Amino acid sequence: MPSIFLRLALAVAGLVLSTSAIAKPTLDVDCTDKQEHHLPSQSLKQVQSAITCSITLRGYRGEVEPLTATAYAQWGTKDALKSTDGKSTSGHLNTEGTKVLFDIPELQPTLEFPTCESFTLRIQVVNDEGPVANKKVQIKQDCSKPKPKPLKASIRCSYEMDDGTMYRYPGNGTRKKPRLQTKELGCQILIPSIPNGQAVDGSLVAMGQPQKSQARDLPPASYAIDAGFSVENGDFKPCSDFDVQGNLTSDGQTVYKGTLAIRQNCPD
Repeated sequence: MPSIFLRLALAVAGLVLSTSAIAKPTLDVDCTDKQEHHLPSQSLKQVQSAITCSITLRGYRGEVEPLTATAYAQWGTKDALKSTDGKSTSGHLNTEGTKVLFDIPELQPTLEFPTCESFTLRIQVVNDEGPVANKKVQIKQDCSKPKPKPLKASIRCSYEMDDGTMYRYPGNGTRKKPRLQTKELGCQILIPSIPNGQAVDGSLVAMGQPQKSQARDLPPASYAIDAGFSVENGDFKPCSDFDVQGNLTSDGQTVYKGTLAIRQNCPD
């Protein structure tokens, strides 16, 4: 049977452990943006409006008056860590007198947190003696645009001879390989359809400089990039085979690349 001294030592140790557990206050944090998304949010890719935080301090046994809560953002790498001053506020007891409540003033995008970079929202409660409790809220942001889907398109060219004969590529021009002389070879990138709201730029090039333009409407429901090539402008050489190359981009991403062969038959 344990001696009275051993029982007393165990009791004191238990009291110390119990007091130590009670003496560590905890924080509950609820942060939302203007659209009432609770942060962090799995569905929210970017925080674009002000953030407010409601903070509850539990298990605190000291005076409320000297307590201050601060919320600030921190982001970047370990070697290049960035942070803001954030916002601070004093606390007040709830009606039952069991918790200390804080309402952090609005944290503004760009000023108090980055709008296109993941960051940590650090919450800290302090009194006159130093830190009382703290908590971190990890907020992930992804501002990358989804990669546009490839577009279906094709290159078409045509050339009218001096006698009015029309040659088309692909078509009779591809088969007969006429000599292209003084007139212009007209080419298009034909696009059957473009998703709503998607901006498309394109270019066509033979042997000279690329000719660039935005996709224009081609009624009833298709689009085209237009260009004209000639010997005079140095776009191709007389009686020389060449390729017309087409390229379409959307949001800086290539969505189509194609080539159309132009062949010339010049027996004389």
